Amino acid sequence: LDSYTFEDYLLEFNKEYSCPMEFKLRKMIFEQKMAEIKKHNSDKTKTWKKGVNHMTDWTTEVLLLSDQDFWGIQSNKR
Repeated sequence: LDSYTFEDYLLEFNKEYSCPMEFKLRKMIFEQKMAEIKKHNSDKTKTWKKGVNHMTDWTTEVLLLSDQDFWGIQSNKR
C-alpha cells in the first residue's frame, strides 16, 4: 500500500465523481483514510491489517448510514 495512490484507487474501483469539488473532497477523505491504514498496519501490536476497499472515499456519516441499512435499522431520513 505504500505506493498506492488515489489514481490507482479510481481505476481499481471504477470511481467517477460528478464535479471537481467532489473529486477534491473524495481525494482528501481517501488520503486521510490511507494515513490511518498505514499507521495501523505499521503498528506491530495489531493482530490484523487494514486495507482499501470501495468505501475508502466515504465519510464516516455515510459509513454509519450504510451500517444501519446493513443491519436493517431504520433511519429517520426515510
